[in-house]
Amino acid sequence: DLPGQIHVKSQGTNAVVTWTPEYNPKCFVVDWGTSKENMHMKIITTATGNFTLDNFQPYKLYKIMVHASDVCQCESFVRHETTFGVTHFYSIEGVPRTGPANVTILNITKHSALVKWTEIAAEDRLGFLQGYRISYTDSSRKKSPAVTLNASITSYHLTGLKEKTTYRVQISGFTNAGEGPLTLSQPFSTPKYGTVEPLCICITQHES
Repeated sequence: DLPGQIHVKSQGTNAVVTWTPEYNPKCFVVDWGTSKENMHMKIITTATGNFTLDNFQPYKLYKIMVHASDVCQCESFVRHETTFGVTHFYSIEGVPRTGPANVTILNITKHSALVKWTEIAAEDRLGFLQGYRISYTDSSRKKSPAVTLNASITSYHLTGLKEKTTYRVQISGFTNAGEGPLTLSQPFSTPKYGTVEPLCICITQHES
């Protein structure tokens, strides 16, 4: 565990960074960017309770690391710095660009089925993924109430299905900015007796 907590507040394309607990080394070294290949560095030598970073792009996940050092010369602080805190940040969140992939229907019985999917890729989330919404329609186009699941879940057991009925599942992801496009499963049918052997695999992804 790191000793400090980093707090970031968005102001358009800028971000105001503060931290707790209070701490005043000779200087802070701040690294931020979207990837290892795209990191910026800033040395802050004044005693301050916050600082502002600029030129953030919307819908991109940034990593911000704050290091503390008692030596402020550029060539030598690396040996003396300690990482104080790390956080991740979007200046502006968007809705997911796609729905989840590889929606698969398994273990189909008269009244239930298991739905599995692959999580939405990090680069397609455009914000902090809060969870998924899953619902299904039957052949009469009657839609079930949507169930909300947290972002770590990638399977769901459908229950209360009717026998000898064709269904289609739809799943979307959502961030604080709203809900992304739906991914539709292939249609699947519940049997009159027992369990259906084949799996219903694969989907088409619907991008906005």
